[in-house]
Amino acid sequence: MLCNTFLLLLFLLKAVNIRGGTTAVPELLATQNPPESTTTSAQCQRPTLPANVILKADSYKEIYEKDSTAKLDCALGYTRATFVSRTIKCLGGIWTETEFRCKKKSCGALKDIPNGRYLITEGIEFGAVVKAECDLGYELYGSDTRVCSHNGWSGRDLECEALKCTEVPTIANGKPEEGPYSQYEHGQSISYRCNKDFDMFGDSTITCSKDGKFQPAPPECLSELLNHYIYIIYK
Repeated sequence: MLCNTFLLLLFLLKAVNIRGGTTAVPELLATQNPPESTTTSAQCQRPTLPANVILKADSYKEIYEKDSTAKLDCALGYTRATFVSRTIKCLGGIWTETEFRCKKKSCGALKDIPNGRYLITEGIEFGAVVKAECDLGYELYGSDTRVCSHNGWSGRDLECEALKCTEVPTIANGKPEEGPYSQYEHGQSISYRCNKDFDMFGDSTITCSKDGKFQPAPPECLSELLNHYIYIIYK
């Protein structure tokens, strides 16, 4: 037994290299400390939150101490869907569960457009895009698109204005009895007359229609002799 103990001691002494009074332990015998964790078991990392839920600015951290709290808020364009506590707490490295949820904000109903309408296909909540159109005979004043943003509908209330006839037909050897004016509204008319020695062929009056054009075609003023021949042909 004594012999075995002596041999073990001798083996250990050979495994140790004594230099300058200090003892160097071989790498196989060295003890390495494990890498330090960024958090202790009692701390919490930044929480993983439900969609469209964020941390309030004054609660934003990377590491939270035990028993510390954080306040929740809704992302831009969203509002609270549940009226529960918005506070969560770090307990032993785990956040308390929360039923705090958010939903898209509603921009509310759009004001009716006289002589037009909105085409709503995506609802009236945050992110929705709507288009506007006017009735026949009217044209839209402003952009035809509005978007529901975090602070309400973009743009302003739209208007549909009646189309106007701006291209007044001129005729050879004749002219309007009044005017012509720069523009005519739907339903307004122009009456023509022919110069001396010319007869009118066609309707003397044309009217501004819903599409912004005059109807029917303007008349023609033909010399009396030519008009006589046309009369014979069509008789």
